[in-house]
Amino acid sequence: MNTVKSNLNISWHLDARALFIIFVILSAEPALADDTYTGIWNCDEGGIFYVRQIGHIIYWYGESSPQYPAWSNIAMGTTTDNGISLNWWDVPKGNNLYKGTLELERRSADELVAKSQTGGFGGKRWTRAPPLRGVRRSEESGSSGLDPYSDYAARSYGSDFGKYTGVWYCDDGGFYYIRNEDRVVHWYGERSGQDTAWSNIGLGNIEDGIIVMQWYDVPKGKNLYKGIVKLKPISDDELIAISETGGFGGKRWLRLMPTDILPQENALNRSLDTAKSDYAIESIRIDDGRTGKALQDGLLYCPGYPNAVNLLVDVKWNEVEPPWGVQCSYDFDIRGQSSKDMPRTTQLYKAGTLEIPETNIDGISLIIPIKVPGNLTPGDFYTIIATLDTTDRDCDSKWANDRIEVPMKLVRMSGNDLALREYILAYQKIGDGRYYAIAQFYLGNPSGTETLRDVKVDFKWDLNGGTRDTSITIDKLPPKQWKHYYNMIIVNSEPYGKVTVTADAKNSIKELREDNNQETQLHWINIREPKQ
Repeated sequence: MNTVKSNLNISWHLDARALFIIFVILSAEPALADDTYTGIWNCDEGGIFYVRQIGHIIYWYGESSPQYPAWSNIAMGTTTDNGISLNWWDVPKGNNLYKGTLELERRSADELVAKSQTGGFGGKRWTRAPPLRGVRRSEESGSSGLDPYSDYAARSYGSDFGKYTGVWYCDDGGFYYIRNEDRVVHWYGERSGQDTAWSNIGLGNIEDGIIVMQWYDVPKGKNLYKGIVKLKPISDDELIAISETGGFGGKRWLRLMPTDILPQENALNRSLDTAKSDYAIESIRIDDGRTGKALQDGLLYCPGYPNAVNLLVDVKWNEVEPPWGVQCSYDFDIRGQSSKDMPRTTQLYKAGTLEIPETNIDGISLIIPIKVPGNLTPGDFYTIIATLDTTDRDCDSKWANDRIEVPMKLVRMSGNDLALREYILAYQKIGDGRYYAIAQFYLGNPSGTETLRDVKVDFKWDLNGGTRDTSITIDKLPPKQWKHYYNMIIVNSEPYGKVTVTADAKNSIKELREDNNQETQLHWINIREPKQ
């Protein structure tokens, strides 16, 4: 636990119990001018820091770059006799999730230098950027005008943090990067695009199942407000606001990003009625680890890193209405035989359950990641034996089951290669007959040995309202990593249709494909209002 001292020589601890009482303790001190440190500061490590001062309390948000930061953090602390004392926490807009303390010395009105730092913080010197323009202080935190814009975000995966850690989308048009450790919650939220309408940091804790957050706007956006918002979890993937102060505009949050390193099917609305249906495993496809499409000739693709195979199981049903809310129990047994037809002892096994989300297609593809032992030999033949049981989650009665055997051949590929994976496509009504359409996808270089550069991702929106093309460019994609991105547009009617995503990198290589472009088609999932 980190300790910081105020000018009253009162010690306080930045844990969940002290995030609110500190403001009462320090309110008796003479107030400093709020603009002593408030503003934008550039750091010698290349980052930009948006600092807000309220009396003796300091808040900031820092990031290495606005669009795809390698790191991003929030901080809270107090002014000292000649500087600032801070606790800082990385948030998952960037790739890191570290934390630590900072002691900064004020050399002049426009310069700060680090006296001490913990947690691996890299910055040493801050200089003030030009004065802020257009910052307003009113009673509204959300956006008052919604103009068409594209937005996107990225981060790599894998952590041991709490279940709320991840990227969330809110109906105020913002994206929230949440860090959850035990009962403590931190976030950074922003509505960005062509211009950042607002941005805030949040510090809070979980009390009797309710997430209680103190939030503060920081000057990356146009507002400088503050208040309290209380969030009630509806599920691990949905939060709703039950009270808010300070003009906070958000009412409902939906998780955009799971915490697993590989994408999983994710039900955005779990309060759905079930409808009985007949099931069958139609086929088993083997994902090549990049496009979500089956490789030719039944090849089992084993990337060099991570050493994993992804099974795609197509489940179809015969009823008109999809069986929403049904639990699928799957059991995969992969048995190997060498190319010389000699029995092998290696046996791969995977079992688990998955809930079928609301969907308007006539089936669902289950993405099942399976780790592959290093002693498998390329060229060996394997048989995948899959069984699937479907169960009504309310009455726990089995509806149908199926079994399929598919022969596959193991191959191993290496080198640099661009990987594009389908995740989800969603939409939500925002008022005035307009809708957000959000395309999400995974981009990776899982088997690469060097960084891919100048990765261009193109989106072709073929919707009922017409076609639209958008694109983003990613400067670099490190090897052996997956990253999650999303692109968003605003349309004037409830959207249906398809989105085609293609990606290409200048230095990617061709293997078992005709070209470098990776293409996938995304499925629609409607984000409905929560039931009362």
